[in-house]
Amino acid sequence: MSYFPSDISFMSEEELKANGIRIPKSKDERAGTEQGRREREMSNAELKPCPFCGGEAEVHKHYPPFGRRVIVTVRCTKCRSNSGNWGRTDKAIESWNRRMTE
Repeated sequence: MSYFPSDISFMSEEELKANGIRIPKSKDERAGTEQGRREREMSNAELKPCPFCGGEAEVHKHYPPFGRRVIVTVRCTKCRSNSGNWGRTDKAIESWNRRMTE
């Protein structure tokens, strides 16, 4: 039996697991894991200024309505250039901070 994404909210945890739908760990459950450690380190990481205009950068997280994964991007507050969409904060910051001249 297949379900549309809108049907997922009505399924029990057992039904989700039986249908092969992975339930993501909460932030508290991830805290002691390697991924949790990376997230804490990267949230405190310094973002480099925008390579195009020198503006300040910010981390933005977006939760799509039918997805269970977060989309993370680093975006310039001045010219709106961005790092692209990433599934993890550390990868978005790493992408933003990478420069061709280094």
